[in-house]
Amino acid sequence: MRVVHTGHSEKLGLQTVTEVPARSESRPTFIACTVATAAELPAVKVLSSSFLANHPQARFLALVVDALPENSGPGLVTPADLGMSREELAELATGCTAAQLCGVLRPKLLEQLLGQGVPVLYLDPWVQVLHPLTDLVEASVRRGPLVLLPRALRPLPDDGLRPTPTELLETGVFDPGFLLVAPGAEPFLRSLSDQLRRTPDATKAVLDMAPALVNLHVLRDATVGLSVWNASQRDLHRRPDGTLTTVGEPIRSVHFAGFDPHRPWLLSADFADRPRVLLSEHPQLAELCTAYRAELVRKGHSPQRVRYGFGQLADGTQIPDELRADYREAARTHPGSAFSPEGWTPPTAP
Repeated sequence: MRVVHTGHSEKLGLQTVTEVPARSESRPTFIACTVATAAELPAVKVLSSSFLANHPQARFLALVVDALPENSGPGLVTPADLGMSREELAELATGCTAAQLCGVLRPKLLEQLLGQGVPVLYLDPWVQVLHPLTDLVEASVRRGPLVLLPRALRPLPDDGLRPTPTELLETGVFDPGFLLVAPGAEPFLRSLSDQLRRTPDATKAVLDMAPALVNLHVLRDATVGLSVWNASQRDLHRRPDGTLTTVGEPIRSVHFAGFDPHRPWLLSADFADRPRVLLSEHPQLAELCTAYRAELVRKGHSPQRVRYGFGQLADGTQIPDELRADYREAARTHPGSAFSPEGWTPPTAP
């Protein structure tokens, strides 16, 4: 058996994933990036366009983990651009789910971008930027080379509604969808990368331990990262000019993790039963979700599912998550297993 990269070509619009303005001669104050699969490209396009609309002098890059190397272009990079050989990528892609592979490659991308000497902000593909972040980024990195964002600023009540306090603890106190790093964070990123290669699901544990491991700043700002985890704690108001605010300040970003365009009545399909926040009771939040869904559709979202480039064997058989975990375990002592790089074919267009 062998793992085959199905290939994603220009048909998915990879080379226009970001609407990059004309290159400026001035050095950007910071760089923003994301890591995603080809299936998430509509969300990536919403993120990139919203970020660049608020930061016209900044740069934005998207790493698409299952994109073909020839699709690398302005605004888009592939694992090959990070210096990964096809053998290394084959091993990682075989042993990781799509989400795990994105997580493993995230610190590698951040470390490489830090080589340009400016802060780097990672945003999850399902983030939308509503207001500039520049002043916040500049102030935060002066307090430490690593900046983490808590999912919630107050404890969640244990009232049977979801997400529950236990679910918050199990998922992690800090939001991996917002990671801000500056020169000096490289040792932490290398440590995180090494840990994730051994244990792809370790992001939560490493971030929770980070305050003990590295000089960092915890960003306690209610205007950043509005999400299903904290929406019940943030009163939203609309100014006459249309600006959405909380605590008297404009909302800077919204994290739509779990939002399903096919179930737009839910803030997050991950908590469909007993949701803590009902959109029918929060009109400002409902408007945000409606507008976000419209943007996803405008950027190419459709009911047709885009398959993951590393999701199946050569004969078309889907690779179960359990089998990926078994492969990782076996590969530690038996690198010549059935899923070895020797059995992997290089990416080819469909």
